[in-house]
Amino acid sequence: MGSAPGAPGAAAASAAPPGAAAAAAAAGAPHHRPPAPGELFAYGGLSCVVAAVITNPLDVLKTQLQIQGELAGRPGAAPAPPAPGGRRLGMGRTMLALVRAEGPSALMRGVAPSMLREASYSTIRYGAYDPIKARLQASFGQRYVRAHATQAAESAARGANETQVLPMSLKIAAGGMAGALGAAGATPTDLIKVRQQAAAAGGARPTGVLRTAAEIYGSEGGLRGLYRGVWPTTLRAAMLTATQLPVYDHCKYELTTHASTSALFKEGHALHFACSIIAGFACATVVAPVDQIKTRYMNQPIGPDGRGLRYSSMAACLVSTVRAEGVTALWKGWAPSCLRLGPHTCVSLLIFEQLRRFAGLAPI
Repeated sequence: MGSAPGAPGAAAASAAPPGAAAAAAAAGAPHHRPPAPGELFAYGGLSCVVAAVITNPLDVLKTQLQIQGELAGRPGAAPAPPAPGGRRLGMGRTMLALVRAEGPSALMRGVAPSMLREASYSTIRYGAYDPIKARLQASFGQRYVRAHATQAAESAARGANETQVLPMSLKIAAGGMAGALGAAGATPTDLIKVRQQAAAAGGARPTGVLRTAAEIYGSEGGLRGLYRGVWPTTLRAAMLTATQLPVYDHCKYELTTHASTSALFKEGHALHFACSIIAGFACATVVAPVDQIKTRYMNQPIGPDGRGLRYSSMAACLVSTVRAEGVTALWKGWAPSCLRLGPHTCVSLLIFEQLRRFAGLAPI
């Protein structure tokens, strides 16, 4: 992930069709330098850490809604009821119940592991997207770029990244690989975050990050316990990043090149804001089922042998949830998830784009 594959401006320029760079220069396009090794990773991690802190209250509410009524009615299941009388609480009532029980600080539960997770997972997925996309362009996208020479030159002329002309399929592949790569090593911090945010469902107060990690390590099988849910976590991350960044990337391209919108949208804040909101809505919808199953699988009680007491696998969790609560349960918590991913995507991408602009790098 050095400067050669990680240089969106330089990599795109070298892969661009003949004449694109000249056309861009003639049009007075801004000059973009190639990023230093690790620079995109640093900017991506910083932008996502800030976004995680701002949107943590919505993440807490999403987790609480996802575990409400878990396996209700199943023999042997003993989940905490969602409300007196078994009623489900909406997002507003869930927030009020948490604040009344523990104070406003309850809405910041899990923020420390969330920041650690973003600093590892999102640093990799945001930083790796452009280098992977450039590699895919060099391997598979040359013919497509040559066939769209005019669009590539126009992208460069308006100060955009020339790889915006790549087909959506290659962008999705780049996003999926970047997301999976980032999530594979960040599962422990995600597990700790879920446990802390879900603690109130059973009336318990969360412990600190290190103590929670030590408890999981000591009572749930060591490293295997800390990596519980690694496959649903990796799948979710791949699906999220394969939706979030490619949708954002391609929306920028469509809005700035389509005849009906090109006069309204130029590279800048308005374009970044509009595209990030669309991307947040899209990824919240796509990852909701996996997110639901991941949360329940990670939050289940663990037996002395280190095995889950409710679900033997992710597939078992999926089947049990659908049987007990119906298919619509897979999208439980969609509203707060959408409300969180929308602002999170917006804040993180706005900061990421600005850091790139201040540093003289090409935009996404």
